[in-house]
Amino acid sequence: MDGGVAVKKYSPDPYRDFRFSMQEMIEARNLTDVNKDWDFLHELLICYLTLNPKNTHKFIVSAFADIIVCLLSSSPESDTPENHRR
Repeated sequence: MDGGVAVKKYSPDPYRDFRFSMQEMIEARNLTDVNKDWDFLHELLICYLTLNPKNTHKFIVSAFADIIVCLLSSSPESDTPENHRR
């Protein structure tokens, strides 16, 4: 992952901080297609897990999963009639 800087800090709300940080990285990449950019997203997750202590991993994984759900629900493919079948 190029261009990012690891910053050590205390957080009263690590989930919110990790999510905000990941969202910034994703927006800087202008990512719109989860499938096309999956390698980047996977690398982003691995970097966060590698750079942070194990006790924060639950916050990182939760934030990452929520971002993926948001990206998938806002993707153009999610608006096609095929995806609205029951």
